[in-house]
Amino acid sequence: MDISKEKLYRKFEIAKLLEVSYTGKLKKIFKEYNFHPVLTDENNIEYYQASVLEFLINKQNELYQYFNETYYTYAETISLSLNVTSYDLNLSNPIEIPNLIKIKKFQYSRLGYEIKALNKRIEQKEILQTSSSYSTREVLLLFNFRDIEKLLKENNIEPIIKKQVGRKFYRWSKKEIDNLLIERTKQYNYFDKNFLTNNEVKELLNITLINSILIKKANLVTEKLPSLIKYNRFQSTHIVYTKNSIMEYIEFKKEKEKNILKSKLEKKKKINLKNEMLLNNFITLTNISDLLGLSLQITKEVLKENDLEPKYINNSGKHYLKSAIHLLKENQDLLYKTFEKEYMTMNEIRSEKKIGLKPYRNLTSISVPKIIMKGKYKSKIYVYPKVEIEELYVIRKKEQHLKEILKDVSIPFPVFEKLISEKGINFSPNATLTKKYWTSFVRQKLNKTQGSKANVKVLINRLVTITGIIANSTIEKEIFSYSTNELNLLFFNTELYLDYQVVIFSFFNVINDETHFNIFDFAKLKNPNIVRRSKVTNNKQVYSPKQFIELLDYASKVELHKQNAIIDINNALKNIKKYKKYDSAWLYVLLHLNNGWRSSDFTYKIPRLELPPNISINTDFSKNPLSSKEAKLIIVQLSSKLQSFKHSKNRKSNYFFCSEELEYPLANALMICELRTRLINPNNIHLIDFMNEDNEMLTGTQNLFFSNYSKDFKFGSLKMNRTFMGLMTDVIKKKTNRNPLEITKFIRNHTDIETTNVYIDIPQEHLDYISSQLFDKGYFGYTYDLFLKVLLESDQNDPISSINKSNIIKNVFGDIYNIENLSKYINHLEKEDEALLNYLKTLTKKELLEKMLLINLGQLPAKEENYQCIFGKCIFLERDCSRCPFSIPHFYALTKIGENIVKRLNDYKEIHNNSMYLGEKVRISNLLISDLLILSYAKEKFGEDVLSAFINIEYAELKKQIKSLPNPYEYMSNQ
Repeated sequence: MDISKEKLYRKFEIAKLLEVSYTGKLKKIFKEYNFHPVLTDENNIEYYQASVLEFLINKQNELYQYFNETYYTYAETISLSLNVTSYDLNLSNPIEIPNLIKIKKFQYSRLGYEIKALNKRIEQKEILQTSSSYSTREVLLLFNFRDIEKLLKENNIEPIIKKQVGRKFYRWSKKEIDNLLIERTKQYNYFDKNFLTNNEVKELLNITLINSILIKKANLVTEKLPSLIKYNRFQSTHIVYTKNSIMEYIEFKKEKEKNILKSKLEKKKKINLKNEMLLNNFITLTNISDLLGLSLQITKEVLKENDLEPKYINNSGKHYLKSAIHLLKENQDLLYKTFEKEYMTMNEIRSEKKIGLKPYRNLTSISVPKIIMKGKYKSKIYVYPKVEIEELYVIRKKEQHLKEILKDVSIPFPVFEKLISEKGINFSPNATLTKKYWTSFVRQKLNKTQGSKANVKVLINRLVTITGIIANSTIEKEIFSYSTNELNLLFFNTELYLDYQVVIFSFFNVINDETHFNIFDFAKLKNPNIVRRSKVTNNKQVYSPKQFIELLDYASKVELHKQNAIIDINNALKNIKKYKKYDSAWLYVLLHLNNGWRSSDFTYKIPRLELPPNISINTDFSKNPLSSKEAKLIIVQLSSKLQSFKHSKNRKSNYFFCSEELEYPLANALMICELRTRLINPNNIHLIDFMNEDNEMLTGTQNLFFSNYSKDFKFGSLKMNRTFMGLMTDVIKKKTNRNPLEITKFIRNHTDIETTNVYIDIPQEHLDYISSQLFDKGYFGYTYDLFLKVLLESDQNDPISSINKSNIIKNVFGDIYNIENLSKYINHLEKEDEALLNYLKTLTKKELLEKMLLINLGQLPAKEENYQCIFGKCIFLERDCSRCPFSIPHFYALTKIGENIVKRLNDYKEIHNNSMYLGEKVRISNLLISDLLILSYAKEKFGEDVLSAFINIEYAELKKQIKSLPNPYEYMSNQ
């Protein structure tokens, strides 16, 4: 038999293949072998795996062959005329026939009788039959009946011999016993043919219980079973049922079920006829919803708007007149086509026209009728006229074209000229001189600008707009021909944007300077600069010290912001429209708290970073936090990459600073932004990305970031810069005797007096904490350490000896040469160290504190970048800061020192074998050892990783190169 391994077999299919009954035997077989269906469908049909069928067929064949060869059925004993009694059968090791093989000859058999044992019993009987009487035991064996004497008495057989010798001893007439056996067989055959047992009836009727109610109801005929035949299938049976009454009842049931089914079909037919009538003339609310393609709620509202009421209501719901609904459908289709032709949805505008969001406010919005709220109008409230969209599209295309012109502003004046031409701005023939002077003014202004690309674009657009204003004002005459009052009315009024007035006022100044005539009377002209200064002064909003501290605390909550940022990034990976830029907002705010930069410097200058070795885009960053060491290295990496950073406005050097408290939060924000960039926009060169044209933190992003802080809080870049400068000013004012205004003009290289002229009064309880957030603790070296020792009143009489200084280099770079040779050079340094110590001893505690504060604030500059001078003004003009005991290096200086060392190593190799360069060897040796000493201090304070990051060469490689040099100490001088 071919059994498909892939197929599932239904229960009745298995029964058919096994040739057993579906309801009775198969159920017992499954229970016996503990088989269960793998599937049951909606009709309760059970399905089994092919392996179940295969097992049962193999098992059936195996068992059937064994039982066929080993056991007789009861029917076989009769057909073979073996002339055996129930007792004989009972002695032949009877065994239950397994349900699985109740087929063919075993189909109606309950027991099997061992062939060998039965043959042996027959042989024994033949021996017994030679006698004329039976003992009680022999009769017992013949009938296999427990109370044999009772059975014989019931059948009027008395013993022929009665003896009482210790116990009863009876013998019975062989003839009577044999006749009784014949009668027994006769009766058994009669009952076997015409009656069924209780269990057989239950199985046949598929019921679990037969009671008197059922017997009476079904007219079942019962009969008491004679004791003589209570064996084989009638074993332990008292009442049997006639087969005829059972079959009549089964036929009755079938007929009844047939009538019930017929009744149901007739009822269903009537319902179908009624439903057909309803279908032909009426339609349910659900079907109306499907027909119109509207939601159920909208459908109800549409029906109400069109005064359509249900005409028929039953259990299946409300039914409406079909003709009225089809008319409504026609109106819907007509209206839908009209709206498709004349209007556009917001999605269509964005996808087809790709118009920005801002112009939508000016469009006429048309409410979408409820009846067409399907398809592209589903969930849409408004649509917009196509005529207006086309007009707006033309405008936006022109704007986009102008933006294309502004893409490359490396040479700004030609861009200005092209924009003037594209916008159709022309000067009148009556204003040729005005055009000449204005064009010259614009060329000079654009050629001199050094702002960022974004700022240059703003300036060009501003000059183009002003060109249009001046051109329109000089259609009839030159600008020089206007009186002062006319100029004031034309340009210096409240209607014209103040920044435009400032440019025009400057233009008039240039004309006066170039012509050497007082063409314009500035004494009578309104000066817009005065107005602007007044507005700026009156509008200098800052955050309070309390707000600053609270904001520091909020931005430092690493777990809160990290989890929120990760959730936001995961949303972006599923749908970029759901991305709120939380990670960029966190980094943007943190950077503002320690650095007084412009907003564009934050958004366009923070570079991409290298990830720590154990972090990748597959890292579960929420479960694998950064270590403190990793965080420190990330901040150092950022610091090293920002060394060449210039202010976008004044192009002056600007340095990155991060307080110790913000190091860990900032490192986490940087890493999350780097991971997000690699996942979403790997081609970006900067980390902060608010994904809009100006890369600005929009209201939605800001509201989300500060949702756990304060709903009313508004973060402003300029406001935070003013706060930063104001706090710095108050710290200096309260902790030093210096003029805060003169100092803060140079803090972070701000030169705009209006920006830095902001004062905040810091409460005394917050002063030290806020000071710690503003100090730069990146200074190091012998001078800095000695300064701290004197300030803390440590042992001041023992400056670092030459041996100790030699050991510092030895600890860092190893005993690469005979280190004691350093002494002749370091002895010279010690004399200068004594001068330094003596100077520091002359300062009071207050003066020392003030100087230390100014050093940390970067307010005692030296003549070389990234150094601070204790004097604040160089007194050794001929000496480099790297070799001066009164200078203090910042770790930013390490890059330059590293470059110098690499260069000096190469120079020293080149000149070593040339005796003509002895003086140069001495000079390079002295410089090399000075730099090595500085690097030794840096290595001890900041560690190997920080040192490697700033000197742009691996620490191990530097040691290797130094060790490869011929000993430079022999050339060192004490000069």
